[in-house]
This record gives sequence, C-alpha cells and structure tokens, in this order.
Amino acid sequence: MERMLMYSSEIYEISKWPVPLVYDDLFSNWKKFAVSSRSVDKTFGGEKWLAGPTERSQCRPENMLVLLLMLSCASGHLLDTRLGLLNGRETRSRDGRKYTAFTGVPYAKPPTGGLRLKNPEPVEPWGVRNATDPSPLCPQTDGFFNFPGVEPKVIGQEDCLYLNVYTPETARKFPVLVHIHGGAFRMGNPGPRDMADYFMDEDVVLVTINYRLGVLGFLSTEDGEVTGNFGLKDQSMAIRWVSENIAAFGGDPSKITVFGESAGGASAHYQLYSELTEDLVKGAISQSGAVNRVWSLAEHGLARSRAYLLAEKAGCRGAQVAECLRKVDFEKLVLLGDNLFTYWDMDDTCPYRPVVEAALPGAFLTRDPSQTKLVKPWLTGFTSGEGQLKTIVLTWKPASVWEEFLKRMDEIIPLNLNMDPDRTSTKEALKKIKSRYFSKEDTKDLMDGYEQYFADVVFIYPAVKSAREHKGPVYLYQLEHRCEGTVLDMIAKFNNTRPNHVDEIFLLFNMKTKQGLKGTDVDYTLSKATVKLWVNFASEQNPTPPGYGVVWPRYDTTGKYLRIKEGFPVGDDPWDDTMAFWDDVLNSHSAKEEL
Repeated sequence: MERMLMYSSEIYEISKWPVPLVYDDLFSNWKKFAVSSRSVDKTFGGEKWLAGPTERSQCRPENMLVLLLMLSCASGHLLDTRLGLLNGRETRSRDGRKYTAFTGVPYAKPPTGGLRLKNPEPVEPWGVRNATDPSPLCPQTDGFFNFPGVEPKVIGQEDCLYLNVYTPETARKFPVLVHIHGGAFRMGNPGPRDMADYFMDEDVVLVTINYRLGVLGFLSTEDGEVTGNFGLKDQSMAIRWVSENIAAFGGDPSKITVFGESAGGASAHYQLYSELTEDLVKGAISQSGAVNRVWSLAEHGLARSRAYLLAEKAGCRGAQVAECLRKVDFEKLVLLGDNLFTYWDMDDTCPYRPVVEAALPGAFLTRDPSQTKLVKPWLTGFTSGEGQLKTIVLTWKPASVWEEFLKRMDEIIPLNLNMDPDRTSTKEALKKIKSRYFSKEDTKDLMDGYEQYFADVVFIYPAVKSAREHKGPVYLYQLEHRCEGTVLDMIAKFNNTRPNHVDEIFLLFNMKTKQGLKGTDVDYTLSKATVKLWVNFASEQNPTPPGYGVVWPRYDTTGKYLRIKEGFPVGDDPWDDTMAFWDDVLNSHSAKEEL
C-alpha cells in the first residue's frame, strides 16, 4: 500500500505535461504496476518517475483500485456503492448538461441452472466493476410481429438481470424514476445507452431495468412447483436494489416512482399491488398499459394448463416438471413458448402472463387485483391511435391474414377475450361486439372497426376503468401529437397523422438518434414539457410544477384529462359509452377457465 501512496502523492511532478501525453504514459505505467506490482518505467514524459522503496511480486486489489481510479479520471466516473466500485461513463444530455451513465449493473444473481424458474436472489458484491457496456438482453425471439415466411430466432442470454443508472453531475437527493420496458411480457429491453439524454436535463435520477420474459419470466403451474411472476419479481428485486443503493448515485430512496409503457405500464401498475414493493414505491406511471383480465392477468387455470402443455412439448412429463425444464436448452424453450399458443396473426400476444399466486414465501401477488383498492398516486393514459399497432402491421402482410380474421371472427374474438366460444353468453356478447365494430361490409370500414375494437378493449377500457376505481390521486392523459418518428416508423414508414401505441417513448427518451430521425420544433417543445411533467410527478406526486404553464387536473376529482398536443388542452372524459359497453360485455359473460 505504501507504494500506491508514494506514486499518487508524487503525481504533481508530471502535471505540467499535456493531458494526452499524461494519459498515454500514465496508463501504460499503471497497467504494468496493477498486473505485476513491480517497478514500472522509470521515466514519464521524459522525466523521472518516482518509485517507492519496496518490490512486490503478487497482484494486489489496491493496485487494481488505483488503475480504476486513473481510468475514471480519463473517461468516466468512479462511484462507491454498498456492493462495490462502479466505473461509469460521463456524457451530456440533450441540452448539454453533464451526467454519468452506469450501465450493465447486476442487481440479482444470474437466473441460470438451478435458479431458472425460481424467484430472484440478491446479487453478491463485485469489488470493482466496469459499468460502461450495455445490459445484455433477456432471452426472447426477434419475431414479435410474426411475418409469414420469416423464421424467428432467439436473441439474448439468461444471465440478464442488470440495470442502468443515469445521474446528473449535480445530483443530490433527486427523485428517482425506475423505467420498466414493454413488449407483451415476452420481448423488449431497456433501450440504447444514450436514451436518458432527455431526462438528464432535469433534476432526476433515472434507472432502467431488464427482467425475465416469456416462458422464463412468466411460466406458472399456479402452485409451488413453478410459482410464476418471475419477471415481476425481478422488477421488485431491482426496485429494492434501487432503494438500498440509489443514495450513492444522488437519488432519494424515499422518492421512487416506477413507470413503463404497454406491458411495462401494466408492470408499473402491478408494483403498486405487490407486498414486495408496497413500502418502496411512492407512485406509478402506466403508459398504454394497465392491470386487466384481457391480456395482463391470466384467468385461473389458464397458466397451469399452458405450463403443462409446454412441458409436454419440451419432453418433460411427470411430477418433476420444473427440474426437467431447468435442463432444457433455453433457446428451445423460448422458441417453443412463443409459437405454441398462436391462434391468429400474432395473437395470443401475451401467452405467458402474471398470475395470482399461492400464499408462499416470496410471492408477488396473492390477491386478485380487483379485490384490492389502491391509494398511491397513479398517472396513466394512452395514445389516440393505439389500434394501429395491429392494423398497420396487417397492411404489410399478405391479404390472406386479414381474410382469415374475417372468416374466423366468431372464434378469434372470444379467444381475444378469454371467453369460451361455445357458451350462450359468449355468443350474445359476440353479437354485440360485431354490431358495434363490424357492422359494415366495406373492407376499409371493417379494418377501421377492428382498429377501434383493439384500442378499446386492450388499452382504453383497462386504463379508464382502473382510473375510475382508483382510491387515490389519478392523472389521466391521451397523447394526440404524432412525433416525427414512431414505433412503427422504426420498421417502415406509413402515412398517418395519429400517434401509435407507446409513442410516448419518443417524447421521453432519445430514440431518434439511433434511428436516424430528426424531431420537429413541436416535438422538442412537447418533449421538454412531458419530461418535466413526469419528473415533477416523481418528485411531488403531482405532474404540474408550481407556476408552470401546464395545469393538469386530477381525473379522480374532476373527470378531466390532459391532451398531450400543442398547448396541452384539458378535456372532459369522453369514454362513458365505451365503458358502459365493455362493462356489459365483460361483466355479464363468464371467462372460460381453461384453453
């Protein structure tokens, strides 16, 4: 240790040299010292390097620490946490503010081998760690849109429970936003490394997380064999990690707000229900996704029947299903799981979903959400073009895909809604749905009807219903501005003026740079304002900053919602008719128990 002190105390000797020269020579010398603990080059920039009195032959931890300290001075930022040292990457926000990105930080043990299909376990200390590489993807297929003739392949790795922390240079007890990505509980990732650029203009610490997906994240036998909800439990573990460690990054652990889009929005909503996080989360933001029985919660028996069918197809029979599945190649499981329950196009979009668990240690959800009344502040909403997620994609596919829907509508719609197509009550519901959405014969009218049907039952009804039943403060929005660049633009251009499903991410995150897109002046103005609203909600549990030009009234007390477009006008709830219709359809007809 005495040698390390001598080298560092005498560094002023070379401070007069140009920085590039200092770094080049210094790194060369420090690397040699860190590896061998022996004397390094005796000259530095042409001058004598001052050495200590002793020689050592073994590599020592403090030597590696010195190397990391020097690396952090050159290209990043070294941070001491409860679990060890992290070396982050310094960069700048959209408006030029300095911030540090710590990426690829583990928050749980790798869920591999004997830990597959089990609850996550806390990560072990790492000593020193480079936190500048992207987080690896969790296993998933690259074929979400299910284009005919395109064989999906598996991407990602099982060792994937990592998070990313972005913190402004001046962070001191800033509120914390934890982002949960979407993707139908079976695909997705936290996004590019620079996606935090917009949030880093504000006084907030941003965390983005990975969690297990599909079969590996949501398979459940609805008992103690495979309890399920592993992806949600991963999220909870990440939130607990944030609570215990975020102060070191300048965040306030008493001001943690979770947010996400689509399945990530439903996940954020779920975190308000769970005993695992009820003492950690102050509020939640759900963008285009909420807890509901159509796609984000499995009916009793559904998950179990699917789990055993998958196990059988994977060659696992008998009592030790879980142990057998832990030995199956993960790529085989992911491919099998994604394709096994598809009945049309890309439906069932969410074949593996959250479940109500048995009351066992580590359970995430033991009560039906409908029996729990939430009181913590919640912000939720959707876009004005949610249904385009399906209809635009359908226009890119062979006409036979849409024709199949028209021919099999009486079968497909009940499957969408988890209803038994043979029941009399289901047939009555089907008549009402067809009368409301599919009464015209023109092809375009039928497609428009399908778009509205999909938007209403999958996104609008669940969000508004949950907002109306919420017992605490609720803020509701509808995104009505279409940015230059949307989710579907990432695949192909299309001519439409309405925002698509989860297009909020283009206001909140720097997705454009990676896609070669340029925003308009209106995009920039709305983006700056929306980010500020989200951050203020995290800070004060009220999205409207004092003295700000936008005033967002509470939906639960006024019935008003914010329209995210130029001027941010406020509107009166226009969804009474939609809500009454779907209340009648879904509440009057029993969901089937098994597929």
